[in-house]
Amino acid sequence: MKIGKLACRTENAKGEIFYSRNIACKDTVSVPADASILFIAHPNVCIDSRAITGFDADALWGISLIELKANVNEMMPNIAKLTGLRHFNASETNLSDQSIEYLSKLTKLEELEIKKTKITLEKLASLKPLKNLQVLNVKELPGSYSQLLEKLRNSRNIRILKIQGKASDRDIDNLATLQNLEELDLNRSELTDQQLAKLKSLKKLRRLTLLRVALTPASLTTFQNHFSKLESLAVCFPRESWTKNDWIKLKTIIPNTRYTEVMEAEDWQKLGLPKSLR
Repeated sequence: MKIGKLACRTENAKGEIFYSRNIACKDTVSVPADASILFIAHPNVCIDSRAITGFDADALWGISLIELKANVNEMMPNIAKLTGLRHFNASETNLSDQSIEYLSKLTKLEELEIKKTKITLEKLASLKPLKNLQVLNVKELPGSYSQLLEKLRNSRNIRILKIQGKASDRDIDNLATLQNLEELDLNRSELTDQQLAKLKSLKKLRRLTLLRVALTPASLTTFQNHFSKLESLAVCFPRESWTKNDWIKLKTIIPNTRYTEVMEAEDWQKLGLPKSLR
């Protein structure tokens, strides 16, 4: 019975992660001795979650259960035995608060992606390896992320953070302490011009997503003075307060943007912007 597939984790020159050499996982599988192995679960694995126990505790770099249509919580006692895991992705599953105790046993965890699950942000704040995380994606989780950001305050490990929901001034103050942050996704945060200015302390920030925020053209000065070196910027501001010239100026300020999604294509057309600026 096929229970999933294995992939070797590789990185390109810019640090982006790719997976290669997919191998169907049935019985015994041979892999390079020094490879970082990701196990991508097949729905069959839920027929008998003991299948996970076929891996040695430190055999896997990561495990992916994305969109698994089964009770992932029942699998967690066995997953918790994989104490060498660095990466865990259970996005869009029924993972809930009852699994926090098992996630806490993964003390070497560096990357956690659990968007669109049933874990509450308040409970997640009690996760033991939280301060060790380098990547954290908790978009579309129930609750407030304020307590979570308090626990992450002054973390020197976190590099990528993706959150969603209204941000208080205290939340922004906590974000501003994450000195090694390289990528930040603030969706539906209602971020203001004043709050954006507080993030100028994030000197290593290279990728920024600001969708459905409350920024006005007055924020252009902050972008000019503190965010002109961004490699990637995705923004969606209230279109009634931004003119065609404002958008053009933003594009001029951040020339190294490799991908910018300021608005939906139809909104760009309403502004009369040429295709070269979309």
